[in-house]
Amino acid sequence: MLSSTRNRIQLIAAVVLLTPLFLYWAFSDSDQKSDQAAAVVSSGVDYFMRDTTAREFGTDGRLVQRLHATSLEHYPKQLQAQLAKPEITVFKANAKISAQSEKGTLFDNEDKLLLEEAVTVTHNPADNDSTQLDTSRLTLHHKRGIAETSAPVTFRSGQSITTATGMTVDYNTQISELHSNVEGTFHVDKK
Repeated sequence: MLSSTRNRIQLIAAVVLLTPLFLYWAFSDSDQKSDQAAAVVSSGVDYFMRDTTAREFGTDGRLVQRLHATSLEHYPKQLQAQLAKPEITVFKANAKISAQSEKGTLFDNEDKLLLEEAVTVTHNPADNDSTQLDTSRLTLHHKRGIAETSAPVTFRSGQSITTATGMTVDYNTQISELHSNVEGTFHVDKK
């Protein structure tokens, strides 16, 4: 009897002493693994999408803009997503503005999309001929309605061509400011 009571006491003491050690081992190992996983994620891509489309709707339910890319890779440490072949379309009351490029960068905490390499913007008003802008780099600020670059730009509308270095376009006021080296050739239809 004495030995069975003694064995029970030893067993209870072992459980009481080993339980905290086991719990520490179990939880500290998983914390270390999750810390290692978090370190890997923060230094690389934490998510990606292929053939992705995002749409923004206004309070009236109408489509305001659409962004499509063949791929999107998000980098949490840089607070940005890299886009392959992004295409963005902004829908206005009487016009549609489309922009596309080979690469793009969408910034997490800013209302900013940077388009790079073979950037083309087409403005298609409902009642006029379209205007096309070509450049190598363009930053779009959607909420402000601003597009800007310091790179060379070429505007084409019908047979008219205007070139410049750097520009700012305000899509709300429809005012374009060409910064320097402005040259243009305008063709007027004879009626």
